[in-house]
Amino acid sequence: MYGATRRPLLGLSIVTIVVFAAISMPGAAMAQEYRTGAEKSIQDSAEISQEKGADPRVDYSSLTKYGVWDDRNYSVTLEDLSLLPENDQYLSNVPVFFKIQLRKEQPELGDFYPRSALQAFQIQHGGLVVNGLLYTDGVSAEYVPETAEDEPCDDER
Repeated sequence: MYGATRRPLLGLSIVTIVVFAAISMPGAAMAQEYRTGAEKSIQDSAEISQEKGADPRVDYSSLTKYGVWDDRNYSVTLEDLSLLPENDQYLSNVPVFFKIQLRKEQPELGDFYPRSALQAFQIQHGGLVVNGLLYTDGVSAEYVPETAEDEPCDDER
């Protein structure tokens, strides 16, 4: 009766419709820009102090080449850094201490990280700790940390 042929909507192809939808919804792009701007301001406010680090051989300010800054990076040692591949990839919103944790838990990773690395970081640690403050952007309101010892207490916020 109606046949099995498909006709484009109003003579437009699917590609045309998708492009039109993307152009007509600038809010989606603005939200991404806002998120990026907020992340940059958090990272710009990070005060990285060499004295807080566990290993004086590590240049803690240089750890941002591996990922975003997180105060828990102060626990990283020179031996920990040797676990990273020579050309380690930068992961947005995943700090180096967590990348090292992943490599300790999964030594078979090779040169790349699982696509779920960011989600695993958020689930296990609740977000970024910068200057003693926990930033939980992207973590649901129902989030419960696996261990409370990783999170700063109310006095440290």
